[in-house]
Amino acid sequence: MRILSIDSSLSCAVALCEADAPDTVTVIAEESTEDSRRHAESLAPLMAHVVEQCPFDDGTGRTARQAPGECDCIDGVVVATGPAPFTGLRAGLVTARTFARARGIDIWGVPSLDALAAHVGAAMEPADEPTRLMVLTDARRKEVYAAVYELTPGPACATTLSVISPVSVMFPEAATELARQHQVQHVCGSGVALYPECAGDLPVSHITESGSVTGAVSIALVRRAAGQECPTEPLYLRHADVQMPAGRKSVL
Repeated sequence: MRILSIDSSLSCAVALCEADAPDTVTVIAEESTEDSRRHAESLAPLMAHVVEQCPFDDGTGRTARQAPGECDCIDGVVVATGPAPFTGLRAGLVTARTFARARGIDIWGVPSLDALAAHVGAAMEPADEPTRLMVLTDARRKEVYAAVYELTPGPACATTLSVISPVSVMFPEAATELARQHQVQHVCGSGVALYPECAGDLPVSHITESGSVTGAVSIALVRRAAGQECPTEPLYLRHADVQMPAGRKSVL
């Protein structure tokens, strides 16, 4: 099964993955950019470059670049649903929905912090006991998006991800208290680079959000197999900065 994964939560990242099970995700091609303000301009070229590298199933070694229009090789789309700033997240969601609808394939939404937690969990050293992980990403306005997960080791190197504290937006001081309250053992995400005090003496995984596109595929496959819904509705956690003007006030 070939899945196109798109994440525009902060920067833009796109990956084409081969995956038949959550613990067998293999990256065929991957592209990303760190520009956090040009999502609409960046996504289409990134997707085109990734999809061009999709191989045929006929054993010839050809790719979609060599025979454009002949290779209908994408079976599904996974897209990050945030939380994230409004404009960039919307660009990724609209692009992913349009791509899936045009090809008549399934689309699954995965919260961005869930995907990053899964990606970091897969990269961590195997543990015998569950590990508490806090994910922090930049929410701007001197705040972070924060969530706490428990990673439970399973058979065949698989890891079960459980949400301990759902994602919310908060100041770094509150994130430090959240880590203490839930006895966090590991911290990751771009928020740690901006506010290292949140981690204290805890070990940190310096993995950026661009690496979470593969984690999103694993999460989507797990939830799909369990019959859970994977909606593509955005998680903004804040109202949009631009508001419709209210009616004029009466002077009487």
